Amino acid sequence: MHAVLRTYRQSFQQIHDAAEALPERDLIEVGRYPWLPDHPLVAIINSSFGHFHEEHEPALRAWLERTKR
Repeated sequence: MHAVLRTYRQSFQQIHDAAEALPERDLIEVGRYPWLPDHPLVAIINSSFGHFHEEHEPALRAWLERTKR
């Protein structure tokens, strides 16, 4: 159980560290990336973090609790 949660948290830490390494301009400039023409990268990162923590982490914890031996 702890290994799964640790891996989950480490993956978010890697995303955080990668975002922290980018210049501010790369995070906030709308249209900076061709695949993201209408939003700044930071909006996508923030919504992804919130989505996973709010929706997926509780489901992950519930599954781990059900499968605990």
